[in-house]
Amino acid sequence: MAHQLMWIFVVSTLWGFELERPEGEPPLDNDADRFDFGFLSYPNPFRCNFIPRKDAMSKIIVPAE
Repeated sequence: MAHQLMWIFVVSTLWGFELERPEGEPPLDNDADRFDFGFLSYPNPFRCNFIPRKDAMSKIIVPAE
């Protein structure tokens, strides 16, 4: 149940944003750039910009900071 609640929290937070690659950042073209393939496989850190989808969203999100 905790896994499902975490998923709902993440999805309900991300729905209001567009994720974009910052200028000058190289694209992540292959899986070796995106994941660490060791004993445990996990995503590598990456930079991205969170941009509110609409002006109305920025009015809702910004005051919550």
